[in-house]
Amino acid sequence: MTMIEDQTTEKTYIEEIAGGVQITMFKQAKLISGGNDTLNDTLNDTLNDTINERQALILKIINSKHGITLPEIATQVDVSIATVKRDIDFLKEKNIIKRIGSRKSGYWQINTKTQ
Repeated sequence: MTMIEDQTTEKTYIEEIAGGVQITMFKQAKLISGGNDTLNDTLNDTLNDTINERQALILKIINSKHGITLPEIATQVDVSIATVKRDIDFLKEKNIIKRIGSRKSGYWQINTKTQ
């Protein structure tokens, strides 16, 4: 087994299996930092006990691209669209995020003042 590390992936494994080659690539989630300290502080103070790590990652992704779609979020978080939909529904129910506009041309808004 050969391991390669580069800037685009955390780890890449190349294995010979049954006369073929299997390549396994692990990606590292991009964490958003800087520029949004007030938003991050507000969200962190309010939400640390309320949401799980995946939901926090979804919020960071939405914060970086407000017009992102559920399939794009699912790809970045590496879960199914159904899982993202459940997490988004939970975040909307807790009044943490809301959708402004249509599914096609709308965007996500993160509420800095949650109930």
